[in-house]
Amino acid sequence: MQPFVSFNLSMALSLIQFMQWHIHCVNFFTAQCSLL
Repeated sequence: MQPFVSFNLSMALSLIQFMQWHIHCVNFFTAQCSLL
């Protein structure tokens, strides 16, 4: 049970980091396009 929970936590953390990076890239490209 414990390894499964820690695996889910690491997966959730990596998913949150990926989503934050994706939102950051979308915001960056949106700002670049609005500058053009």
